[in-house]
Amino acid sequence: MSKPVCILQSSLFTRSGYGEWSMAMAKSLLRYNKLDLRVVPTRWGGCPTKSTSKDITDPLEQELFNRILRQPLSKQPDVFIQMTIPSEFQAPAKVNIGMTAGIETTVPAGDWLEGMNRMSVNFVLSDFVKKVFSQAAFVKQNPDGKKEDLKLRKPIEVVRWGADTSIYKRTDEKNVILDAELAGVKENFCFLFVGQWTHNNGLYSDRKDIGMLIKTFCEAFSNTKDKPALILKTSGVSFSAVDKSECLSKIHKIRESIGGDLPNVYLLHGELSDVELNALFNHEKVKVHISFTHGEGYGHPLLLAGLSGKPVMASDWSGHLDFLNKENSYPIAGELKPVR
Repeated sequence: MSKPVCILQSSLFTRSGYGEWSMAMAKSLLRYNKLDLRVVPTRWGGCPTKSTSKDITDPLEQELFNRILRQPLSKQPDVFIQMTIPSEFQAPAKVNIGMTAGIETTVPAGDWLEGMNRMSVNFVLSDFVKKVFSQAAFVKQNPDGKKEDLKLRKPIEVVRWGADTSIYKRTDEKNVILDAELAGVKENFCFLFVGQWTHNNGLYSDRKDIGMLIKTFCEAFSNTKDKPALILKTSGVSFSAVDKSECLSKIHKIRESIGGDLPNVYLLHGELSDVELNALFNHEKVKVHISFTHGEGYGHPLLLAGLSGKPVMASDWSGHLDFLNKENSYPIAGELKPVR
């Protein structure tokens, strides 16, 4: 008996949050081995893409690369899984599944609800996201002048993203590459942030709020003795020399606007393997994980960081509250304001 044909359309070969989540999902489906799985890779903004087999060393990723759908199917697929923002959801199969990290605010856009209503079922990453979509309700004005109630009418369930605990865990093991990278950090007490810097402006513009993290950190520890340091494992859309220069420029502008005797801010730029990233989380100079993010569908780097057993400081709102260990996390207070 032939297996049901399943199409997975996602950014699984991109170096992005959606790319990592999609790849984890694709590998799970491959191991499940109950479906005739084909993949349709998409881009994710300007993020780098693994575009040839030479870019891929993992055997499962290589198998997925070989399953790329390179010509139209001769019949309707049985299952279609799409992992992206809901406004892009399509429904070409007998069963259509939408998967999204969801939302960064308290209210979704109307076309996001319409996209989810095209699917058979929707899977999201956190209770926070499910609540936002489930409670949203609008009155839509149609082109013919008629009005209709717009709300989520299709099932929505939470399927959380996990971690490979054979890699991400507490460990005292040394990593030669990481030790060499952090040898230039003179401080023995460092705060660590991990995440993508998604906008060019230094302050108030990116969801991770990296600019404000730098500003607040520098202001808090300026003109003090025994200053801690802030390590930023970040980049923009690529790991190029130009991208690194832009990150350094933004850090410099923020520090220059403050003045005084400021704590050091270090940029760790470039791609790390899972083993190297876990070594960073566990490095003896890293004492606290921190993020000023203000709107996460999930916040996977915070999950990985928390597995080191070190304290996690993060905003007291949105998706990461689903999994942060209350005994080992310190919420950063804030307030919600209307977005115009």
